[in-house]
Amino acid sequence: MKKYLTLTIGFIIVLLGVGYTYSVFSDTERIDNNTLSSATVDITLQALTSGIIEKPVNVSNLVPTQWTDWARAEIYNEDYSTSVRVFMYLENTSGLLCDEVNLQVTTGVLGTNTAERGTDIYLGPIVDLEGVSNKVEVTSYVSQYLGITETMAIQQRAQIDENATNDVQGETCTWDEVFVAETPVY
Repeated sequence: MKKYLTLTIGFIIVLLGVGYTYSVFSDTERIDNNTLSSATVDITLQALTSGIIEKPVNVSNLVPTQWTDWARAEIYNEDYSTSVRVFMYLENTSGLLCDEVNLQVTTGVLGTNTAERGTDIYLGPIVDLEGVSNKVEVTSYVSQYLGITETMAIQQRAQIDENATNDVQGETCTWDEVFVAETPVY
C-alpha cells in the first residue's frame, strides 16, 4: 500500500507541475488589416455611325434574300473595370416578320471592315438568338477576353429569309440587343 501511495502522490505532483509550468520566453507576430475587394465589371456599348448604316438598324422595304447594309458598334471595357468575356443575345423580339429574319453578326481584329467581319459570331434566324439561354460569346473569336481599356467591334446585318411568304408583306420585326460582360473563370 505504501508503494501505491508513493506512486499516486508522485503522479499527482507531476500533474500539478505540468499544470503550473510556463515558458518565460515567447514571441507573437501579427499581420493586420487584411482586406479583400471585388472587381468592377463595366463595359460601354457605342452604337456608331461608322458603319454603312447606323445602329440601331432601321431599314424599310426589304424583299426576301435582300440583306441590309452593315451596321457597326464598339464594345469598350472601362479603365476601372476588369478583364471580361462578352456575350450577346436578343430580347423583346416582336413582330410577324421575325420568324422570317436572319441575322449575321461578325467580329474580328479592330480596324478595317474586312478585318472586323473576319469571323461570324452568329448567322441564322433572329428568333434563335432570343433570350439569355441562347447567348453567344463575342470575345472568344478575337482573344480569350476583352482586357481593361480594350475595344472590340461587331458588325451586323439582317435579311428577310428566301422562304418568306406573302403573309409577311408589310410586316415588321423589332428586337433589342443585349451585351453581357462576365469575369473570366481563373
